[in-house]
Amino acid sequence: MLDTRKSLDVFSVSTMMVLCLLWGGQQVLIKLAAPQLDPLMQLTIRYAISALILGGYLWYRQGAGLFGDNTVSAGIVVGVLVALESIFIAEGLRYSSASHITVFLYTGPLFASFGLHFLRDEERLSGSQWCFVVLAFLGIVITFMGRGDAAQGNTLLGDGLGLLSGAAWGATTIAVRTSALASARPEKTLFYQVSIATLLIFPLTFFMGHSTFEIDGAVVANLTFQTLVLVLGTFLGWYWLLTKYLASRLSVLQLLTPVAGVALGVVVLNDALDLWFVCGALLVLIGILGVSVLEVLTLRRAGVTSHLASEA
Repeated sequence: MLDTRKSLDVFSVSTMMVLCLLWGGQQVLIKLAAPQLDPLMQLTIRYAISALILGGYLWYRQGAGLFGDNTVSAGIVVGVLVALESIFIAEGLRYSSASHITVFLYTGPLFASFGLHFLRDEERLSGSQWCFVVLAFLGIVITFMGRGDAAQGNTLLGDGLGLLSGAAWGATTIAVRTSALASARPEKTLFYQVSIATLLIFPLTFFMGHSTFEIDGAVVANLTFQTLVLVLGTFLGWYWLLTKYLASRLSVLQLLTPVAGVALGVVVLNDALDLWFVCGALLVLIGILGVSVLEVLTLRRAGVTSHLASEA
């Protein structure tokens, strides 16, 4: 069947830049509301509302056959992984800056590429891609250097939790790609993620003593934006783009997100950036970009070869 998805144009690039700006601002918004509402509770609320909206939509579309496609077990797995990712993000923001957490969270695609290399033959990394993977992991090591005093020690803990959130995101991608969810509709996958995560995180907020809150208009507006725009709106926009444009090209542009996150953290929250972190983060971004660009080139060559073979 002929793939009708097209290469990027001005509209798709502009849309991706808006999406990356929104995704990059997630940690900033969570940090802004943190004095009134704990980060973990923020994630719980936005997941719960998203689960109700998605659940209602899926039930309307599929009715009693909603869970009859053998995706439940895989859905539980990805839900648990998203819950872990959320806990690491929320606790990481308690000790580190939004800029740091954003960069470490977006090591997720790197962990996914690393794991899928050993699990799926068609996802194996080339020698050149491995060089960029090593470069990115070297960058991660560098970001953790230069931490001496107690305050930096707290940041080190937060950064470590941020890195774990990236690993959990990567594991979620692997779980989706290697299970029945690979052929499921994306809104069902998202429903599993937010619903299972809600069930796991909600009682945990009380157990960890993070259930206290002070609600005002600013917090309500913040949470509404997080839920309707960041969770649901950007999800719909992203998957609409995937139906119209080549995914490999879009994935490269997605790497603008940590750049936007760092910029917003500095401008909005006055996040301080030390030299070790900046140098390490640049290496991480170069490494991830290198892996993605080489994948695009490989897919392009494969497409040209397939086209020539069909004409022979």
